Amino acid sequence: MHQQPEKGESFLTLRNLVFYYATQAIVDRLDLRVSTGTYLVVLGRSGIGKTTLLKLIAGLVRPDSGDIRFAGQSVLHLPPHQRDVALHFQHDPLYPHKTVRSTLRLARQNADLGADWGDVAERLGISDCLDRRPDALSGGQLRRCGLARTLLRSAAVTLLDEPLTSVDVGARDAILAELMRLKQRLRQPTAGVAIHVTHDAGTAMCLADQIAILGDGRVLQCGDPLSVYNQPACLEVANALASGPLNVVIRQDAQRMGFGTLDQDALARRTGDSFLIRPESVRLLTDSSEAMEHNRSSESEVAVDSIVDQRLGLGCWHVRFQLRDPTLPPLWATVGLRDVPTGGFEAVTSILIGHDHVLPMG
Repeated sequence: MHQQPEKGESFLTLRNLVFYYATQAIVDRLDLRVSTGTYLVVLGRSGIGKTTLLKLIAGLVRPDSGDIRFAGQSVLHLPPHQRDVALHFQHDPLYPHKTVRSTLRLARQNADLGADWGDVAERLGISDCLDRRPDALSGGQLRRCGLARTLLRSAAVTLLDEPLTSVDVGARDAILAELMRLKQRLRQPTAGVAIHVTHDAGTAMCLADQIAILGDGRVLQCGDPLSVYNQPACLEVANALASGPLNVVIRQDAQRMGFGTLDQDALARRTGDSFLIRPESVRLLTDSSEAMEHNRSSESEVAVDSIVDQRLGLGCWHVRFQLRDPTLPPLWATVGLRDVPTGGFEAVTSILIGHDHVLPMG
């Protein structure tokens, strides 16, 4: 058992971690610190090394170089069962010869299952599965039983590999609620940390105390969700947290759109060759729109010519507009289903963009 640091102090530390698969560096000089009581979501596209990172922390694979520390002590010499880690695999296998009840009892290491165990089973909707073996369970039931086993371990480090993937809506809601309970339990003085890996930006923004974006085997950026969203370190980070297509414009086009014609000093302070305009920050104007008062030193209005593309998203439309100046690139706007202008998108005459939403990219 590892002595728990005070809340806010680093409990899990990864230092210059390197792991090769054949000749490819899956993890490449990765550094990460996770404070006690933190629910960290590691976000990245499929195949980027998220599951490998969990296996390294759990001790299932050994790094080629670097160090892994729990509460300031290296655990590289410790086998998995001595690390006080609970790992929920994306496809979590249960013991094929045991009932769910027996498997969960073993995870609890206590013949008396107790009220808290029953509560977890009920909340995850697996109470009627307790006397079945894995071959009698559906895929969603297997996922929930595997998660229950992981949570009942109450380990110092809880590792979750895509726990919300490939489950139906009802199961997803139950699992999400249980993960929120885990996040609340981490507030207790004796709690450890949770590391949840996913490719889903919505899950990350919903659950995370801290988000770490993976890319090229390293942590590209780590911070609280809003800070990372509002100030992405690079385009890959911005894309990781995007709900749809992004707008990237070069400096010259940004100036011609008005982001600097009106405030040259502000634009000059934003270093970078290109700028990101989040489509959800774009406002649409029509001839019939009520007059909008806007500060020309902080917002720019750009005339629209036509619609280039239109896609239905989850609860929104992604619409790409060709600007009236044909030498400027088309811009995407993300619009809620209830915010479609009267007359449809064909009625849009211009778009309004706040300068605060124009983010410099390297």
